[in-house]
Amino acid sequence: PLPGVFSWIIAALLAVQLILWAGYVWGKYVFGTGWEVDATRRWINSDLASLFKYGFLLLGTLLPLILFLWRINLEIIAAVLVLLGGLLMRWLAIRGGEERTWLPGERLYYARLPAGDEEFLKAWDNK
Repeated sequence: PLPGVFSWIIAALLAVQLILWAGYVWGKYVFGTGWEVDATRRWINSDLASLFKYGFLLLGTLLPLILFLWRINLEIIAAVLVLLGGLLMRWLAIRGGEERTWLPGERLYYARLPAGDEEFLKAWDNK
């Protein structure tokens, strides 16, 4: 088992992680672009919600926090759950961002590019 101070430090870091992720999700939901709000909605109440709530928040953060604080010699299980939670969070970030956020001006840039069927592109074919 870990010495008492390490269990408390790990539990404190998990609590900070929980607070930071709650702030991050809230910030994206309130202050994000339309694309970011849609990605956040997927985490909160759509197809990724159960994985975010039960996988990352419950199994990957809260349960390890409790196990480290409770000190019942389950630190290895708690550590594995933390790693699993980290993997789930990375997977959720990738899945939530599949519909990417456009950079400012990027849509206008792509709208001005040739579509491929312009007459000047066929000038050499009309000899």
